[in-house]
Amino acid sequence: MANYIILNIIISKVFKMLRLLMFIALVMLWSSCSKLVEVDPPYTNINKDNVFNNDATASATLTHIYGIFSTYNQVTDVSVSTLYAYAGLLADELTLFNKSLSTYNTFYTNSLNADISTGVWSLNYSIIFAANSAIEGLSSNQLLTKSTQQQLLGEAKFVRAFCYFYLVNLYGKVPLVISTDPLVNQILGRQDVDKIYSQMIADLSDAEELLSEDFRSGNVSISTDQRVRPSKWAAKALLSRVYLYHKDYLLSEQLATEVINESSLFQLDSLDNVFLINSKESIWQLQNVFNTQGNTGEGNLFILPSGGPNSSKYPIYLSHHVVESFEEGDQRKTHWTDTVMDKSGNVYYYAKKYKSGAQTSPGQNSEYETVFRLGEQYLIRAEARVQLNRFEEGKSDLNTIRKRAGLSNFMNLTKDSLLEAILHERQVELFTEWGHRWFDLRRMGKINEVMQSVTSEKGGTWSENWAYWPLSKSELVADYNLVQNIGY
Repeated sequence: MANYIILNIIISKVFKMLRLLMFIALVMLWSSCSKLVEVDPPYTNINKDNVFNNDATASATLTHIYGIFSTYNQVTDVSVSTLYAYAGLLADELTLFNKSLSTYNTFYTNSLNADISTGVWSLNYSIIFAANSAIEGLSSNQLLTKSTQQQLLGEAKFVRAFCYFYLVNLYGKVPLVISTDPLVNQILGRQDVDKIYSQMIADLSDAEELLSEDFRSGNVSISTDQRVRPSKWAAKALLSRVYLYHKDYLLSEQLATEVINESSLFQLDSLDNVFLINSKESIWQLQNVFNTQGNTGEGNLFILPSGGPNSSKYPIYLSHHVVESFEEGDQRKTHWTDTVMDKSGNVYYYAKKYKSGAQTSPGQNSEYETVFRLGEQYLIRAEARVQLNRFEEGKSDLNTIRKRAGLSNFMNLTKDSLLEAILHERQVELFTEWGHRWFDLRRMGKINEVMQSVTSEKGGTWSENWAYWPLSKSELVADYNLVQNIGY
């Protein structure tokens, strides 16, 4: 039985590699100045042996990964890119209008179980497999331009750390896969969280040294104003977050400071401009290269039509927990939310960080999905400084974010009050972005307190074991060394 499973895994990995190469071939066809990929080599000859022997095809191996994130930004897929919806439903950010939509309702009522395959696990490991393949093909590579080889190797290590960050924060202990050998990978068990964080830190430290300080175009060799390839600053931004989650506050503060101090590239933008293409606040964005119905999955889902939410395309709106969290005069409520009234006079709030909805014409993109931005770095540094007992400095960073929102300075200086204020500020600054609220509740020890009442309100029952997602039965069958999370 074990040999049969291993054989199937090997076959699966081969097909994944073939799909990877086919994807690269398709990506190489998209050749225009407005797109991420600006090269057009003969795609019929791309294969595993020659993909890393020239700059163009090697660049495409990393470009395809960003395309995958973009592809899975649509809410029909449960993925890292759609945590804006699914983690928002899990937490206290979103309300589900139609509970007959089974997948949405499973998340909304915190009813995840092993029979549900979210796709996050398998998709992230597929991307990790592709990143491992790139790292193996790029390390010590003598065929590429040196600057291209370094940039792409840095991108591959950044992507691997990025995937592991979400895996470990959604599932807890996960297998640490750092090679493409299916016989080795298939029998890996779940590693301690500290070991996963150590690998992330190693990868991001390497990426920080390898990646360019400016923004690179689709073919890597040219600078651009498009912020859609990871730069040195994206690696620093993720590393500052990783250190914060791992409670290494000194290094978290140092990395966030380096990003914040790079004022020639990054500045807090006006509230209406934060999520626009190439906003000064953005550190890394994902370009929408697949969807022809609008700019972003967030805009497509969240911006309600005049009739309000409905049972099909617009089944989600902002929860009263978010709406009521805004202080009087908070401009984020004015600029980042909006309302509609249905025929019965019911008023619904919706997230409007992204202004372009599903009606946007193809090719008229004004927004990219923002992955990392400067606002988060200020909040990371504020929290790290407070944890280091540097209260005045932490309060100053907190007040920088509050000032942009039109609010008065926070005055209290006790550690507990500052941490509560930072958690609140993260709630109203980062709502519906990349699962921040779900992660914040767990790591700051608030998840049981909040979710007990919220889950009951949503028609479910909360268990303290559900702070991490379950592994699906298909994953447990595929790797007999995996153990299910407690409570599922």
